Amino acid sequence: MKIIFWCEFPEQVNWNEVKKLIKFKSEVYVACKNKKEFLVWKQKVKSKNIDVGVWPILELDNGYWFSGFLSEESINKLDGFRGEKIKIDIEPPFPGKNKNPYLFLLKYLFLMGRNNEYLRKKIIELSKNSKIIVSGFPLPLFFRRRYGHFDYEDVRKNYITYTTFSKFLRLYYSWFIKKELKKDKEVMFSIGCIGRGVFDNEPVYKNIREFENDLKWVKKLGVKNIVIFDVSGLMDKEDMKDWVKVLEEYIEN
Repeated sequence: MKIIFWCEFPEQVNWNEVKKLIKFKSEVYVACKNKKEFLVWKQKVKSKNIDVGVWPILELDNGYWFSGFLSEESINKLDGFRGEKIKIDIEPPFPGKNKNPYLFLLKYLFLMGRNNEYLRKKIIELSKNSKIIVSGFPLPLFFRRRYGHFDYEDVRKNYITYTTFSKFLRLYYSWFIKKELKKDKEVMFSIGCIGRGVFDNEPVYKNIREFENDLKWVKKLGVKNIVIFDVSGLMDKEDMKDWVKVLEEYIEN
């Protein structure tokens, strides 16, 4: 099992401490608004065990994540990261702070992004000289493609499977994970949440046992690539070392 981390708030992380703790090969994707910002974080984060990639984000009032609902100008901001390892989050535009993270998707399931095709072509173009991960919700394709999340070829794929949002989702997630693994054994799945994200009200693990149960669950399903959300959430744990030790038990050396 390989471990990848998202980091939405790199400024909240003591990277010297994290680099001492992570003694296994891993990747960290850092949320940044431009290449200059990313290069600063890349120098701070990288180590002999950590390979660093970028998670492009936009200003909140411009949508934050990428989707077909954005303007071509906003989508073109991806060009600024060309040549890097890039994780592109494809989600409907950010609805505003303190909104319900369960409900913000609903209206976009019945609308069609006007620039879906433009985003699709941009990602295909970038994948020719950049290592791309396309990340998004584990929804049926006919819903996802309404906001630009297609089943892209020749890119790594990641799906958000957070059980902290609801334990009842695990049954659906299990079905979805098995289905996707049949098509691509290297597909990635995100588990969490260890810490809150941009909504600042996302449910998080109550204890380390819930985290370990999720690791057991995805390993039993045959998942090879696990994404952990989020590095900055680890910094809130008094027993952070124990959380990392739990991860080490599930890594194939």
